[in-house]
Amino acid sequence: MNATVSEIDDEKKTIRIEADWNEVSADYEDAYLPYRNVSLPGFRPGKIPRSVIENRFHKEICASAGKRSATRLTRDALREKQLRTAGGTAVVEINFERGKAFSCVAEFVLRPQFELPDYSNMEITETEDEKQRDQITDWLLEKVSFPIADSLVSCELSEEEADAKPGSEAWTDAEKRARALLILHDIAENEGIEVSDVSIEQRIVQTAHSIGAEPHALREHLAASGGLTRLRDFMLAEATLTYLLEKNTKNQK
Repeated sequence: MNATVSEIDDEKKTIRIEADWNEVSADYEDAYLPYRNVSLPGFRPGKIPRSVIENRFHKEICASAGKRSATRLTRDALREKQLRTAGGTAVVEINFERGKAFSCVAEFVLRPQFELPDYSNMEITETEDEKQRDQITDWLLEKVSFPIADSLVSCELSEEEADAKPGSEAWTDAEKRARALLILHDIAENEGIEVSDVSIEQRIVQTAHSIGAEPHALREHLAASGGLTRLRDFMLAEATLTYLLEKNTKNQK
């Protein structure tokens, strides 16, 4: 794998990944698997020749495999280069063809550098769970200050707030949410807190059932829109707040 990092502007950077076919062939196989039991006229399910399936669903399989390869290799390349991103990465270009070399381009924002306070002795005065979590978040925001990219704040704005400008109430609230996520993610990294793929899958299934959607359809929508990264970010923040609440409540006893 070859990885090259370039600057777009003061906030954003890009990383270009190039890899040989043998480095992405496993992703192709994973993307092919769901198509093995499709129904096609003239064939019995499960008995369709692989070549027929690959020709019929070539575009779909390559698109799915390309997303898998881009996500995996970008994550690995950033880790190798010791680059920590804020808000995940946005893949803007994928070139995936069966049996050929792979390439992709992703955009990202570097995570701001800041020093964490001693978060093991917070005084929790609230009694309700949600208010306790809000109190912890407010305490962290009061103790930690750092410059934050506008693009990260924009990600926290709702569709109705999309036109909000710096200094407005909507922008200020979004900036607090963005800062809180970054602080909680640093604490999670410091404490070894992680969110497993199994937990994310369970959340997708629960959410899909609650809104009357198919888990597969919701999963595909999240994958296409970048929502999987956001879901992981929020679940990691939730897990970190749970850890901080339990730790500080125990210390107060």
